[in-house]
Parts: sequence; structure tokens; C-alpha cells
Amino acid sequence: MRLFAKKQSKKGKNMNIFVADVDSVIYDGTGKKTELLKHVPLVLESGVSLCVQMEDIDFVLFPVKTYIGRVAVGLRKSDMPLDVVLAAVEKVVLQFKKYPKYVKELASKLTAWTGKRIVGVSSTPEEHRLFVRKMLSPVALEIINIGQDDLYVFPPTDLPAVKYGKLAVSEACENSCECVRQALVVERYAVGSGLLRYGDFFEYDVHISVERGDISTVRARLCSSSVEEFADKLKIGVEAAYKEQLRVEKKYLLMFDMGIDCYLFSRGVSEMRTDG
Repeated sequence: MRLFAKKQSKKGKNMNIFVADVDSVIYDGTGKKTELLKHVPLVLESGVSLCVQMEDIDFVLFPVKTYIGRVAVGLRKSDMPLDVVLAAVEKVVLQFKKYPKYVKELASKLTAWTGKRIVGVSSTPEEHRLFVRKMLSPVALEIINIGQDDLYVFPPTDLPAVKYGKLAVSEACENSCECVRQALVVERYAVGSGLLRYGDFFEYDVHISVERGDISTVRARLCSSSVEEFADKLKIGVEAAYKEQLRVEKKYLLMFDMGIDCYLFSRGVSEMRTDG
């Protein structure tokens, strides 16, 4: 089944549907994601629909081809018209965050993850690295060596000042991939040393430059309120626009639906214009 609805139904909001790919749950409005997730591999591998009964309620799971690949869609049997379901799935997919492989790999290393957490990336001169570990270990839930840097997991609490090097930290959130991404964004773009927070980016000097070939794309997306509007500005299809957005987001590790990230994109465009 090919998903390519031209218009999105307003009824797509708060739909009682379940959407998942082979790696993760994309959206769940059924409250049955744990049970439905068990059947996703079979549906995606076989390419056929599957009926599942839970608490005397019949659910149907079926594969749908979307902009991000094939997904499994679940809902109560005969719960809503197919065209409404497909419009809702399209909306969910367009809003889904796709994280680079290395971000997901780092997040998979984190075991101390329950509820909201903060991720920190510490880049410290080797001679001070052990000292920083000892200083942060009383408040850290987990410390992982990731090569030249250390990856930390903290509870959502105040963190001590860092005397040596740079500790780039995320905001507190439940999504481990998002926390890792935010910490890496601070590490990559924030200029300075000590404790630097994603939420305080407006207070820091930043170093970011959008490549000349990406400027028109970034400008168009910053000036668009949706992927559909972005597609209109570029005069291309929605699917092509969505893939272009993903390409740019992956390249710069920034998301167009995050206010701070849009600020960084705009700074990057300005820096390129100044340098050019």
C-alpha cells in the first residue's frame, strides 16, 4: 500500500492509531503499544495484515509504505475509514524525528534510563579527564568512555561547575536519542569551556556555518511552517521535500522543529553570508 495523500485531514490529530517501524514506535494513540509492538516484525516481513485480539477488542495491523520506509499501522478493527487513517499516518510520519545512526548507537549504550534524564558530553584534556570523572561521579548515573570524550547520564538536577575542559549537556527529557543529540549539538557548536547547556544556547558564542549549497534549502525550510509549504517553496513533491529536510538535519545534527536549532541554522546562514 503506497501512502501519498495530497492533503492531511484535520481529523489526523489525536487519532487512536499505532505506528511503528522495525526500530521503534513512531506514534501510539491506542495505549497498547507494548502488545502491538510484538507483532510488528511479522507484519513488516510478511507484508500482510494481521488481526490481534486484546481484552476482547479486535485490532488490525497492516503495512504501509511511507516517506521513511515501510511501517506497521495498528488500530481497532473497523474503527475509521482508510483514507482518514492514511492521512493521519502521513501527518505522524512527517513529524517523526529521524536520528543519525551514530546518535542511536550512543543512546543504546545508556542503561541508567528511567523517566527524564540529562546527557552530558565531556571533552577534557587527557591529563584532567580522570579528575573530571571523579568530580562528576557523585551526581552521574552512568559514565561511558566514547573514545576521546566521555558520555554522562545525570538525573534532572543541578550540575556542578566544571573546572577543566567542556561539559556539553542536554535539557532533561525522556527520549535518550534526543538528549544525546542535544549534548552533541552543544559540543559541536557552542564556543567556550565549563558547563554549557543546550537550553542556554542564546547566551553563548557559536561557531556554525551552513555550506553555500545548502543555504537556499535551509532558508526555505526556516520560512515554512510545514513540509508541505517547504515543498511548495522548492517546487518539488512532499516526499522529495521531506527527504531533503532529513538530509540537511542529519548533516548539521539540527532539527527544524526545535526553536534553538532554527536559531543555529539562521546563525549558520548569516555566518556564510558574512564570510562570502
